[in-house]
Amino acid sequence: MTAFCAFMITASAMLGQSEATESTLPDNIVKEMEYFVGDWTVEGDVLGMPLKGRWTARWSPRKHCLLITNPKSLGGEKILGHGMMGWDTEKEEILVFMFFSDGVFEVGRYKLEAPRVLKGTFVGSAKGEPFTATATVRTDKPEEWTFQTKGNTVGGRRVGELSVRFIRSKSKPKGKKK
Repeated sequence: MTAFCAFMITASAMLGQSEATESTLPDNIVKEMEYFVGDWTVEGDVLGMPLKGRWTARWSPRKHCLLITNPKSLGGEKILGHGMMGWDTEKEEILVFMFFSDGVFEVGRYKLEAPRVLKGTFVGSAKGEPFTATATVRTDKPEEWTFQTKGNTVGGRRVGELSVRFIRSKSKPKGKKK
């Protein structure tokens, strides 16, 4: 056991020394992901329920992924979400996954269809039922982006489409004055 612990400490130290000091993501992907960094107000409709909240994304140390926080109210229920956005080098897709305090999880896989347009799949589980959809994320406006789905199914049943707007927050960070 002592030898194993010594091996793990040595391996961790060696891996730490070889870590990049900057992002190793492709430049065009850094540019696409950089757009999402900041604080956003969220508004939309999810299966007939009003959605309001916040969405905040920050770079992780060394810019290898974005860390996301998403407090929201869906149909009056307060929900807290956390997730990450990163790059799948094998499939050449932006990958987003979120976990919410109500037990919902979501995974989005997006190809860069054109600058500022991501298209892909959106899957997950809500209250024990799987859901699937195709999704489009458009970031072609400087202060607003949209997330829209089509072909939505929940538990194998067709359901309505999702449409959510994210508007860049104009509020100043706490503690800062003009």
